[in-house]
Amino acid sequence: MNKKMISPVMGCVLSLTLGVLALVWPQKPSAEPQASVPASSALELHKNKISRWNQILQNRLPGSQFFIQANNHLSLLISGPKIDQVFCLKDRLVENIGAANPITARRNTEAVNQFVSRYGEDIPIYFSLVPSAQEVYREQMPDAPNVLDQTSFITNIYGDSKQNTSLSSNNSAYSKTAASDYGALQDVSAIDVHTALLANQKQDLYYHTDSNWTSLGAYTAYGSLVTSMGLSAISSDSFNIEHVQYDYLGNLYQKTLVRKGSPDRIDLYTYAPNTVIDRVIRYEGTKSQTSSSMYYYETLNTPNAMDVFLGQDCGVTKIHTTIDTGQDLLLFGDEYAKPLLQFLSLHYRSITFVNLSKYTDDQASLIKPADYDTILFLYQVKNYISDISVAARLPNIGETENS
Repeated sequence: MNKKMISPVMGCVLSLTLGVLALVWPQKPSAEPQASVPASSALELHKNKISRWNQILQNRLPGSQFFIQANNHLSLLISGPKIDQVFCLKDRLVENIGAANPITARRNTEAVNQFVSRYGEDIPIYFSLVPSAQEVYREQMPDAPNVLDQTSFITNIYGDSKQNTSLSSNNSAYSKTAASDYGALQDVSAIDVHTALLANQKQDLYYHTDSNWTSLGAYTAYGSLVTSMGLSAISSDSFNIEHVQYDYLGNLYQKTLVRKGSPDRIDLYTYAPNTVIDRVIRYEGTKSQTSSSMYYYETLNTPNAMDVFLGQDCGVTKIHTTIDTGQDLLLFGDEYAKPLLQFLSLHYRSITFVNLSKYTDDQASLIKPADYDTILFLYQVKNYISDISVAARLPNIGETENS
């Protein structure tokens, strides 16, 4: 029997074995009944069955990780390089960013515009959207429906805003929505980091097993950011690069249990000439925790290793530095902003990082936008099109200043 015949036969045997085991094993009680998903084709039917088997295995088999892993490999063998919303490429896992939600995107953009109308006359305000690995490595991506053209989306959001670099549109087969459906920024300096990331795509800008960008990816974007903000980027030669973990398996691996390429390495950048960070204050509600570093080494070698940057997400984090510029930055962002703070901290006396998805009403007194010299919004595209926290909470920021 040749090799071409072995894999399908073994796959069928494995699938049958898993099915029998799943059916005879006692089932854990479920709070909600499992609903079947209609399939429009034989291929979709198989994909749905694979996903269904994973749910059954999780419910009925203790220690079922091995079986789920085998089931997912079988899915790749039969139905192509995608498990749920993760593409399994030759040497990396890439999260699928589906079509944008026009309502969420428009509401978030309107909230930013309202904020700019309140503070933009007195304070320089910048805005940047970061594409995901799916966009930067799209030449390696298989043809697939309902994949967001992130470059087109970013261009639509930026509109005619200041400092907007004209970005070229991607493959026309990607899903598109009219620019007016997303809303467009007004009177804010929009900064393109997409071009720099795309130009350096042969480097490890994103993890192979995680949806986040690496410290190198953040540094690549940092150059475009600070240059557009009127600052000079610090040369990479000025940093000590500490390799703190070599075997990281990130959130995309945890979803699929499929390994493509080698595990990831986590790097931290420390400014070589002298110490920059004076203290970091994290606020959970109004309770604060102070440390002398932005790195939480205790999170390494755990499933939460990405929390090495500033620790577990909280609403407000204040970073005080030894940089005597007299300039203070207010940064609204998501998890993509956290690795950037390794570099932005070299330019400001203090940085207040606000994660609106974790922000609480009792933290209102911690943030007074009028006290800052510069304001930056930085979000990964996926979060901007799916997270309503910008629209829900940004209008309340600074209300205490006017009361």
